[in-house]
Amino acid sequence: MTDMFIPRKERVRIIIEAVIYVAFVILASYFTIHGDIFIKMVPMLYFLGILGCIMFKKPIITVLLGIISIVTFGIIGSGGINKEIILLAVYATFMIAIGEVAGYLSNLLYENFKLRKFIKYYNKILYIFLLIICILVPLFLNNLVNSNYVSYMIAKNRVEKYINENYPYTSIYTKDTKYIPSYSGGIYEFDVVIDDVEVKLTCNSSFDISDINMDARKDNLNKIANAETKVILTKNNITGLDITCRYDYSKIATIPDVIKISIDSINNNQISDLIKYIDALKSWDKFDIVDRIDVLIDNVNVTINKKDLREKKITESYILNGAKQELLDSKEGR
Repeated sequence: MTDMFIPRKERVRIIIEAVIYVAFVILASYFTIHGDIFIKMVPMLYFLGILGCIMFKKPIITVLLGIISIVTFGIIGSGGINKEIILLAVYATFMIAIGEVAGYLSNLLYENFKLRKFIKYYNKILYIFLLIICILVPLFLNNLVNSNYVSYMIAKNRVEKYINENYPYTSIYTKDTKYIPSYSGGIYEFDVVIDDVEVKLTCNSSFDISDINMDARKDNLNKIANAETKVILTKNNITGLDITCRYDYSKIATIPDVIKISIDSINNNQISDLIKYIDALKSWDKFDIVDRIDVLIDNVNVTINKKDLREKKITESYILNGAKQELLDSKEGR
């Protein structure tokens, strides 16, 4: 039997070890770029360096494979090499390398204690000190790049409270969350889908929340409200009214607080349609939040306020008397 001959069991062991090793490198690299924010907060590249040194004893290969995997997944995700990928490759190299140093120091201390080959006192202190540095530095660096669980949970709770206060009565789910490192301490970006519209909410290091694309949200709210009220018109065969729903933009509202109805030339059929519409509107799931209805009759505005909408029976005389009163008030104002 020559030295070149490797037993079958040994070859199988080597192949399995190589597959596991490569899988560790690929998975750690993939989740570092494309993983959930919870996964990214774990310094996987650092642990990969430790494994590469202690378990697989392939420190240099671990660094090279790690960088190649990071760059590959980065290019696939962004469509080409950019500044972010270069910085990520530098970050990955440092994290894997310092993980390997930590693995080497841990292995060195372990072997000395196990074999009772006690190294000199000052050398032992030095190795332990270096090991502590090799543990704290990557944790600190990973915190700068990916933040930590405590800060994330505070930001998540603040955002959920913000959503509950400002977006009631809506369909909401969080599509994605990511952490964007910056000189000011970093920003959490919550990609929230509200009524089928993606709304990005950012939470900075001071936990101040901002809604960075509210215009799209407002436009969609109006479209939804107007579409729903037009369904009410169609279901009740009401054809003589021009309906517009409007949101109050002075606050972040999710329910229309004003419904405008235009009647160009008043006649009995239109008044009947208006009364029928108001009665039908009371079955709308957003009616409880409607603040008022503005009816424009021949350029005269009649406002049906929230209290009357809920407590009074809106009749033809109510509307016509309101129009007359508005005319009198406008004449007196002149």
